[in-house]
Amino acid sequence: MQVGEEFTLEQLLHVLLIPSANDAANVLAEKICGSISAFADLMNEKALSIGCKDTHFVNPSGIHDENHYSSAYDLSLIGNYAMKNDTFRKIVSKVSCMLPTTDKYEQERTFETTNSLLIQGEYYYPYAIGVKTGFTTPAGNCLVSASLKDGMEWFCVVLGAVQTDDGLSQRYSDTINLLDYANSNYTVSTIKNKNEMVSECTLPNSKQSLKLLAANDVTTLIKADAFDINIAVQINLKDNLELPISAGQVVGKATYNIDNTSYTVDLIAGNDIVYDNVWELVLKVVMLVILLILIYILLFPPRKKNDFEAKCFRII
Repeated sequence: MQVGEEFTLEQLLHVLLIPSANDAANVLAEKICGSISAFADLMNEKALSIGCKDTHFVNPSGIHDENHYSSAYDLSLIGNYAMKNDTFRKIVSKVSCMLPTTDKYEQERTFETTNSLLIQGEYYYPYAIGVKTGFTTPAGNCLVSASLKDGMEWFCVVLGAVQTDDGLSQRYSDTINLLDYANSNYTVSTIKNKNEMVSECTLPNSKQSLKLLAANDVTTLIKADAFDINIAVQINLKDNLELPISAGQVVGKATYNIDNTSYTVDLIAGNDIVYDNVWELVLKVVMLVILLILIYILLFPPRKKNDFEAKCFRII
């Protein structure tokens, strides 16, 4: 970019995320926070808020600094979080972008993505949907990537890659191998569908059976060739459930333990539960009313009429 040129925020985001324009990163940081250091502080706050444990930023571009670092795990968290933003997700899947002419630059500038997974060629990966390349001499060739196949999305992080003996870029060959392995060997399995019955029970104060349904789908990642899955489920009903219970009411939780991983889902009532005997309920209500009347009489006994009140009554 030339001094004095003006661009939209969207244009700057495109050249930042597609051809890795460091100048765009600096301009955005200064526009948003007033300085690069202030923006880096904001980056660090965000990283902590999404669970990063080994990350510290000092600039928005990734230019080498001993105090600027991250880890494969943290970068997967950042990439996953960023891909939930529709604007970010759309931009990083593009293969090129353009800057218009300005009074400082008479030609349109077209840029191609630095992510070769998206471009028809040696490293093209048909399921790739992003995300971002990176390089410094100390860090080597880095790539945070994402793929989408058959409704399953994978994230992959390759750091410190070099060129192989046969001249291939290791960050792409390793990424493709890892993504292929994931797509070929794992699948998502639905353990329980939404509104499917999990269990059935009888409450202490009722003889009627209460059906317990899953409030949402319960899914897990399993090996594609897995035939037997070790599943244990624990039912926890709410304390002191009172009748009546309406269908659809949340009555507890079910926790599935699958290969040492826990998945929790709310349990909802699949049917109405009322008192077993309506006449028993009516009798209880009548007895309660009588008891209240007796208590009232004991607390506020009727006054005896004195002789004067009696005489007045007779005269009247």
